[in-house]
Order: sequence, then structure tokens, then C-alpha cells
Amino acid sequence: MEKQQKICLTMIIIITAIVFMVSKGTVWYAEADAASPSPSVQKIKDVIVIVGDHTIDFEDAVPVSTQGRILVPLRAIFEAMGATVDWESESRTIFASRKDRSIELSINEGTAFVNKKQVVLDVPAMIVGNRTMVPLRFVGEAFDGIVDWNSQTKTVAISLAKENMQEVPDLQVELNNKILSFETPPITKDGRNYLPLETILAALDGEVYWEQKDDEVSITMDGVSIIFSTGKNYAMINGQRVYTTDFPIEYQENILVPIRFVTEAFGGIAHFVQETKMTHIYINRPKFKTSFLEKEERKMVTPLPVPRPSLIDNRMLMVSDNPEILTSETIPAENVTLWHHPVVSSQNSQDHRVFGWHINRLGKKLKLSITIENLSEQNVIEIVGLQGIKRNSPNGWSNYDVGIPLAETMLGGQLLNIKVETPRVQPGETIVLHSFEVESDHLVGFLDEFTVKNVQGTGEMKYTIRTVLSQQEDSDLAAIKSFPVALDRKNPHPRGNWSGSTLLTKLSPYQADSGAVAYSISNGITDNLLTPENALNDHGSVIANSGHYGVTYKIKIPVINNTGKEKIVRVSFGGRGGLYAGAVKTNEGVFITPVLEPMKEVANVLDYEIQEGQGVIELEVMHAGGSALALGLEISTLN
Repeated sequence: MEKQQKICLTMIIIITAIVFMVSKGTVWYAEADAASPSPSVQKIKDVIVIVGDHTIDFEDAVPVSTQGRILVPLRAIFEAMGATVDWESESRTIFASRKDRSIELSINEGTAFVNKKQVVLDVPAMIVGNRTMVPLRFVGEAFDGIVDWNSQTKTVAISLAKENMQEVPDLQVELNNKILSFETPPITKDGRNYLPLETILAALDGEVYWEQKDDEVSITMDGVSIIFSTGKNYAMINGQRVYTTDFPIEYQENILVPIRFVTEAFGGIAHFVQETKMTHIYINRPKFKTSFLEKEERKMVTPLPVPRPSLIDNRMLMVSDNPEILTSETIPAENVTLWHHPVVSSQNSQDHRVFGWHINRLGKKLKLSITIENLSEQNVIEIVGLQGIKRNSPNGWSNYDVGIPLAETMLGGQLLNIKVETPRVQPGETIVLHSFEVESDHLVGFLDEFTVKNVQGTGEMKYTIRTVLSQQEDSDLAAIKSFPVALDRKNPHPRGNWSGSTLLTKLSPYQADSGAVAYSISNGITDNLLTPENALNDHGSVIANSGHYGVTYKIKIPVINNTGKEKIVRVSFGGRGGLYAGAVKTNEGVFITPVLEPMKEVANVLDYEIQEGQGVIELEVMHAGGSALALGLEISTLN
């Protein structure tokens, strides 16, 4: 009995060892695919592989043969051919690219893809002895090479087409309607035009950061992360792999990108005009989720003052925009309160919106935060539904980089959820709601919404919301509870707290075919409700928000058609006090108002079709921070 147990134990050990060896690939055995019988695999130590003029040294790995085909170690063959290779472990898939060719093949799969077209393989790629082996003839021919086999000398020779490369300094390229000027000349390589990456990025309006480490380039553009490497036919866009037809190269220590790569990785289109010999590239700004309104050069009719609007909600508005320019004169200490909103409420809940706009001129990186302090001695409050958006810019493109994205995101209902570590605030406790860093010489704009609820205790809620700033790296932002810094009256940007954040105005009825009429929105006189007198507290420390920054402005336009025919009524926007930009929501969605020159340009918002009778056009507008008000709104009949 004891002898039988020993025999059984020995058999179990042997079987386990065989299974382990097979699973680790240490026996010479590999599957071709699930449907075919397993072929035998043999080492071929004496085979010679030559690529161009170079003989490949396979070091400690050697080619193998199976079903009459030679397979070689993946990395050695690709490096010899000047191709780049990437391995995706989860799907066990190989991605490789060279020049204008890309291949994709998976372990034990009978098909592969060349430039995304399916190709049947004689033998699949396989793992042998912990090495990934690829079919030699397929790889050579897939990269446009000629593969020759000499059976007498056991030599495989792969001849690759030589690259044809030359500089083309007079190449004409226009990017987003701007003609590019090249310090590093473009090149043409194998029939494709390559442009200096730095020139492309410099020509893009807005917030673009990039750095190069070895052969990898990382770009942050308008909140989108783009990572790619020279020689690889894909880019990682916000962590997702996006394949491209061509790939970037390095030339004279500069990164050059094919025109098609620019449009595929950054988003956009390109076309060549034969008559002018000009290539036009249009890149869609990824930060914008919606479309720009079309604009035209014309002057709208002189606007009338808009009828006095009214605040139609109870979402308290806090505006932190003064001092807008943060300097050693306006910021007297390393830790300060920029603005605050003391609240005493008998309600069980209170809605809030906080809008901020500041420029860091202090010469160092800052920390800026929205905090809330529970001043009640017995009530526990809770922060509910905190959402927001923060944008920053290192240059003067405040409209495109910061103002428009805030307005577009707000009107589109696409504020991001912000996690609060401890949403319940005990009596006497202060917590941080939203915190971010601001680089030197950067503009930051932010808009946050949340609700404060009384979840425990009776009596009034008492709390203070603050925007605070620290110049210290290790500061406790929740500990900053000083009185707000003094107003910068040399630069009278708005600051204050008001009882609502949504305005509504109803215009006079418009008669179709009665000619054009226009109104002045946010003119600072007839529709200025956000004054120091109307502020909730600290009147002496308040500057009016006559431009309605951070405010949602709703407009109703009654339309009457007594003509007996269908009419089209057009609504257009135009700048009246300076460069204007913002976002508008109609029944067709949210649209962006491009920057408009006052008295010269208008953007067409919508065309409203109306039959005989009456109707109402409803709009919702948010002015972009950085825009000059007032906004001109013109109503006219097209036909």
C-alpha cells in the first residue's frame, strides 16, 4: 500500500512538472491556432538572417522553423529593419510600424493586419521558450521588403527600399488660417511631407504644454493629454490608444510629424489646393465640446437698452475677481483670504455658485482654494452636489483658454463632479472644497456649484465660504480665515455676493418684417442688478458685477407674424464695448460665440421659422470671462 502511494505521488510530480513546463514554454511546442493540430517547432541555429547590409545577431535566442516557415525573435528583427514595436500584454498583440506601414498580429492568430487590412498568415506568431517569435517572410514583405532564401547557405536576405528624404523649405502650409513660418525646414520623405512639431504647437491658439523625453513626446493641449513616440503609428489620447496612418520621426534633433498624423492625433482635417500649392490644416480645438457660431463682417443696428431683468433663482452668487492681478502690492501676506461670503440662513438647504478669476504675478506657484467654515455651535452641515470647472492659461488668450470653456461647460450642464473627502462639516470645523495650483504668470478661472444642507441640529445655519491663497508649499489652506484683502480700485474688477445667479429679461414683441431691432445686454445701466447696494453683505468691499460674469442670463423674445406667410426671424450677437465672446444655449443646443470685434462683426445665433401667429424665442447666455460688455442682440427678418 505504501509502495503504491509512492508511485502515485511520483506520477503526480511528473505530470505537474510537464504541465508547468508547457505553460512556461520551456518545451519546444506551440499552437498555430485553436482550430489546427499543434505543429512541431525546431531550433535552427545555423540560419543567417541579413537585413540590408547587416547580419542580425540573435544573441541568446535563435530562429525556429515550423510548417516549413522560419520564425525569428520579434525585437531583433524589428530593430534591424528600423521598425518600432509595441506589445499589449492583455490581448497578447504586437503592434509595429515602419515608414508608412503598420502591422498588427496576435499570438496564435491565423490572420494579421497590414495598414488595418486583414492578411492570412501561413503560420501565426507564437511564444517559444518565453520569446515572442514572428514569421520572417510576412514581416519582411509587410514592410515592403524583398525576402530571398538561399537553401545552400541557409541565408535569408531582406532587401528594404531606401528612404528618399530631402528638405523642402518653401513648403506652404496654413494652420487654422495662419500661414506657418518654419525655422526648422520641413522635409519630404518617401512622398510624405513632415512638419516641425514645435512650429505646429506654437501656431495653435491656447493652452499648449509639451515636453520630450528620449523618443516620447507628451502634450497637454486644452485639457487633453496626447502622448506619442517617434516611429510609432499611434498616440495615447487621454489614455486611449488612437491609431494613425503615419508616425513622427526625429530629424536633426527635431521632432517632425507627417501632416496626416497632425490631423489624426490632434483632430481636424487637411487638404491640398493644387492652384495655390498650399496645404490647409484645420484642427478642432479639443477643449470645445460644441460648435462655433458663424460670424460675418457687418455692423448691427444701434441697440436699445434691454428692459430691466430680474433674478429668478435663489442660488447665491459669490464673485472672487478682485484683486484680479495678484502682485506684492495687492497680496500683502503669504496666506490671505481673497474674498468671503458669510451666510446665515434659516433654511434647511442653500444653493451656491462661486465664480473666480485671478492672474498670478507674484513670481511663484500659488495654491488657491475654496473653503467653508461651519460657524454654528450645534448644527452639522453637509456639502451636496459639488461640481465645478477650473481652467488656466499661460498667455493672453483668456477668452479661448478660460472664459469660453467655463461658459460652454456651464450652459451644457457638464460641470465635473468634485469629491469632498469629508462632506459633513462639524461645528467649528473648516474643510477644503476645491483646491488647485496656479503657476507663475498664469490666469486661472473657476466656477463651482454646490448645496449646503443642515443635517443635524436646530436653528439657523451659520457658515462662511472663502477663496483663499497661499504662497507656501506646505500651508494648511483650511486654516486661512483672515479678513479679505483690500480691493484693488485701480483695476475695478467685480467682487461681491448676491442672492441669485440667474437673470431673466423679456424683450418687447418683435413683429416679423418690421425691420431690424437690437438690444444692449449687460449694459451696466438698465440691467445692472448686481450692485454694491444689492449685495448681501460687506457693501464697502464690493464692486458691481455689471458684466454679469458667472451669471446665467435668460432672454425671451416674443415674435408675432401677421404677414400671412412663413417668415424666418434671425437672432445675431455683436460686441458693443470691446471684444466679446461667450456661449449661448438655444433649442438646438449650446454654441460658442467666437471673439467678435465691436461694431464690425456679428455672429448668427439662430434662424427661427414662424408661421402666421405668435411664438417665443428663448435663449440662455453666459458671457466669457475676459470679454468686454455690453453684448448687442439683434433681431431681424430674413425674407
